[in-house]
Parts: sequence; structure tokens; C-alpha cells
Amino acid sequence: MWHTSGSCKRKLSPAHPRPTRSLTLVDSSLLSRAGNTRCRAFTLVELLVVIAIIGILVALLLPAVQAARESARRVQCSNMMRQLGLSLHGYHDVNKRFPLGGRGGWDAKRRPAPGGGYLSPDTYPGPSGDNRGTWLVRILPYIEEQALFDSIGNPDDETVYDPIGKALERGVLPAFLDQVARCPSDGCARDRPFVNVTGNMGPTCWHSGCNAANIFMPNCNRPDLGWTSNSLDHGACFAGTNPLFCYPRLGGMFTRFGNDGSRLKDVEDGTSHTILIGEQLPCTEFHMKSCWIPATWAGLNSGTANGNVIVPINWPIDPDSADCFPNAFCKRPYEFSPLNFNTAGGFKSKHPGGVNLVMVDAAVHFVNEDIDMDSYLLLGHRSDGHVLPDSPF
Repeated sequence: MWHTSGSCKRKLSPAHPRPTRSLTLVDSSLLSRAGNTRCRAFTLVELLVVIAIIGILVALLLPAVQAARESARRVQCSNMMRQLGLSLHGYHDVNKRFPLGGRGGWDAKRRPAPGGGYLSPDTYPGPSGDNRGTWLVRILPYIEEQALFDSIGNPDDETVYDPIGKALERGVLPAFLDQVARCPSDGCARDRPFVNVTGNMGPTCWHSGCNAANIFMPNCNRPDLGWTSNSLDHGACFAGTNPLFCYPRLGGMFTRFGNDGSRLKDVEDGTSHTILIGEQLPCTEFHMKSCWIPATWAGLNSGTANGNVIVPINWPIDPDSADCFPNAFCKRPYEFSPLNFNTAGGFKSKHPGGVNLVMVDAAVHFVNEDIDMDSYLLLGHRSDGHVLPDSPF
């Protein structure tokens, strides 16, 4: 049988019952067994070894757990991007073109612009008093945000002046789109109504100020790939000039100031090999930080149509190197500044190794940041006339 004493237990042999007071001679075997029941505690060295082993196991398991969580977040982002791509196609089915990247005021006569679209009455087709919003506003009914769209009002209703401004006055905007346009991998400014998506402008450049200091500027002038001197404002016109001055048509799928709405038939290089939209980090792009756009993603020129392919995927931008006005200073090195619209507009994410991009056919691909640069540039242009030598996906 077993006898328990404290935290130790010993087995008593049936051949040697418990001694009584009348026992005068003690069997040496009983003394031996009694000595063997003494408890042995952990030594300090043994305890430290156990702690070290546990620490090693945690160190080995933690990265795997974190990688699994990030993989789940990346899939969630991919599904979100897929829904946005399908929503853009829903808009195209009804309107026979994709929505404009952003739109300012239009005059009553709606004068046609060369190459399609219409002219803006503003001297410069930038932010105006008649703010008519971005492509995200126009696809709200297609991403189950009909109630928000109705609250804002139809941005293309010509009888209403400045519909986005009026929505701000009523408190409808700014509004959060976390469930449909905010990637969980990006933890920056979650208390702000930012989005993690931007439309593809193609290989474009801006040639002044902080933007001019850019080692990737040559990618905007690549006659060997099918384009020359693509500007950030391609697809827009100066309505106040005589004779009328218009930039050439854009090379990508969106222009930030409207005037040029892309259609499926404009995508001469194939819908499966042309970028439609992609991921962006709003804290690293000056327009998306809403330094002068209180409506955030809904306001004209809010960075939701500034996606650029002239810089490598996940090009590092220092979000703290430039603040909003009056502290919006372009600090060196310029290539890493949020104020450098050429580099800051590059597609990027918090996913290790790449970014989710939606092609014009609405397929989502996780594109590696080490993709061949020429192949990446060709993916950004809708009509360069080149065939990709190998699949970039």
C-alpha cells in the first residue's frame, strides 16, 4: 500500500508492516526504505534551464503565430480589394465607363474635352468650390453603402452646387469605410477615416518642387516601352486657356481631376495585365493624410487616384518627415518624403514582401516587391502595346 506524507509518498511493503511501540529491534531494510522517501527539490540551475527552454520555445513559436495572423490579415485585404474591383465593374456596367478619379465643377454647357470627358470651368482643374468627390463616392451603392451615398447625395447632380461640401456641413462627412476599404494590417491613424486603396494613374510624374528630386523620374519617359513624359495631370484640361490646353490622355485607369473616364475598350494591353487599383498607406501620402481635404477619401484630390508605378512596390516613405500645413516642409532625402508625390504615390502595404493589386478584370494578385521594374511599369500602362515576356504573378 501507499503512505502519503506531505508532498511525498512511499510504498510500504506488505512483508514489513508499520512498526509498533513494542518493537525493540529495527530492521535495517526499513531504515533504508525510510531514507529513500526523502523529497528532492529543483536546484537553481535546473530551474534556470527549464525557464530557458520555455523561452526558446516561445521565441520559435511567436514568429509563426505572427506570420499566421498576418497571412489572415492579407487574405482579408485581398478580399476587400476584390470587392472594390467588382464594384467598379458594377459601376461600369451601368455607366459604360469607370468612374472619374475625382471631379470638380462642370459648366452648364458641359463642353466636350479632347479625347473624351468634359471640361472643368475652373481655371485649373484642381480642388474647387464645387467639389464633386472621388470614384469611391460613386461606387458606394455597389459596396453596400447605399445609405451613405443617399446621405451624401448624388455627386453628379448638376442642380446641386458643391455636394461634398454640403455633406460636410451636414456632418455626413467625413465617414469611415473601415469594413470595405481599410486593411487591418495598417495600424496607422485608425481613429481617422482613411482608406488603404488608390486608383492606378500609370507611370506618371510631377516635375516641380519636392517632386523633381526623384531618382525614378526617367521611368516617366520611356519611349522604348511606349510612352513619353507622362504627367500627374494627364487626362485633365485647363479650361481657362485660349486656345484650350489639355494634357494627353492618361496612361493608367484614373486621373485625379477627372475629364477622362476609362472604359474597358481603352485597355488595349488586356484587362488581366493592367492595374486598376492597388493598396496604399494613407499616413505616407500627403494627399491621403487629408492635410487640406476635410472630406478625406470623399474629397476631390484626396489621393485616392494617385497610384503610381514609377517606384518599386513598398518603396519606404517616412510618414514623420512632413506634417500638414503650416509644417509641410520637404526634407531631405526627398525620395522618402510624403510631399514627393512621385514616390509617395507608389503602391505599398504593410504586408511583408509585396502588395495586393487588382487588375482591370477584377482579379487580385499579391505582387512581389522584387518584380522586374519594366514588367511593373507595363502593368501600370493600359495601352503601351507591349506583351509581357513572362507572367509577373
